[in-house]
Amino acid sequence: MRLVGIERQNKLWANPDYRKNQIERLKSGKQTESFKKNQSKSQKKRFENPEERERATKLLRSLERARGEKSGGWRGGVSTENEKQRKSIQFRLWREAIFARDNWVCQDCFIRGKKLHPHHIKHFAKFPELRFAIDNGISLCVDCHKKKHIKKKDQAHFEG
Repeated sequence: MRLVGIERQNKLWANPDYRKNQIERLKSGKQTESFKKNQSKSQKKRFENPEERERATKLLRSLERARGEKSGGWRGGVSTENEKQRKSIQFRLWREAIFARDNWVCQDCFIRGKKLHPHHIKHFAKFPELRFAIDNGISLCVDCHKKKHIKKKDQAHFEG
């Protein structure tokens, strides 16, 4: 029996060795040799077309101009602590752990296959000690996540 999609992913993540290897790979930012080889083949094929090569070169030049102090959104190198933590590897691992625990199903409407957001039960900014606690998160689809924040906006949940 061939496993596809989420079933295959669930079976893989159930293996502690696989999970450990994936977490290490995410932390290190390194890719496997087979991934690099396949990526290289696809990129070479893609850039055989001179028009595509020129388009990509222009895009890269424009991105280089828009980085750092040259960017219109530059604020003097200031990022809030919340922004830094939401972009951290620890947050990504917490997020994946929440989704895996909830079996990639929205815990409000119980529909699988929708785009999921991790939702902090206790507010991210107000409870820094619970930011990466697995039991302080649930998987919600985009629609249910929006509803949750609209409902809770005026409640004590957001006031601490």
